Amino acid sequence: MTENAFEAQYDSVELFGIPALFTNSRLDRTTIPSGWYCYDVRGSDHDPGRLSTLEPYVLVNHAGSILSLQPIPFPEGQDYVKIRGKINFDDDPKDMLIKFRESCEQMRNVDSANAEIDKPESIQENEGSGDSAPLRIKNLAELKRLIKPGTEIRATYHSKHPEIVGLTRVVTTVQTNCFYSKIKDQPEHKYSTMNHGMGLRSDFEKAGMYRFSGGSITVLDPGSTEPKVLYEMEVYAPQMSMTEKNNTMRMEMM
Repeated sequence: MTENAFEAQYDSVELFGIPALFTNSRLDRTTIPSGWYCYDVRGSDHDPGRLSTLEPYVLVNHAGSILSLQPIPFPEGQDYVKIRGKINFDDDPKDMLIKFRESCEQMRNVDSANAEIDKPESIQENEGSGDSAPLRIKNLAELKRLIKPGTEIRATYHSKHPEIVGLTRVVTTVQTNCFYSKIKDQPEHKYSTMNHGMGLRSDFEKAGMYRFSGGSITVLDPGSTEPKVLYEMEVYAPQMSMTEKNNTMRMEMM
């Protein structure tokens, strides 16, 4: 059972020096405002209420959720980090709660504006929320339609390439079974020059490996024998350059 992030009860905490919010609830990821990172907390096997590890998703022994405005680092090659004794609860939670409530209010306003737009469903949900809002994708078929040259991607978690978290990548090449992307405005970046200059390769996995939650897409590791997150990402519509925008405006005026 998940709870709307707007309605959950939170405590202000600090984890590894990062201000965050903690709730005992399992949050509905579709209700988390853009710009906030969400993690699950796993309790110990002997005492599920005892906070043990922080992970992208927890199915068994779920003990709570963490929200933060910046990604929490994981050890290289791991999809969890031990937090026993590392969480410091703050007696004055006002600052983080105020920021979160403001984000929730902005999300409500965006959703209200989207509801008034009379357009096809996929367009209605993906427009009206600003250039910086991730696209809300519901399934793999829709993802494949939207992944095209120019589409922008931002990883919020990656178990194999943690250094790309937070970097914007631009799709350059799309094939039937995969797509390639380069780091935006960084042609010499090591991930831009991979695969003979085609960029970082991302395979299209089977539909069962994807979890779609609002503007966030989670991809499970197909090589793991148990549910394990490979990476989590947000997808953004292609951004037009100033020249393209000016050309578009000229065409509309003709």
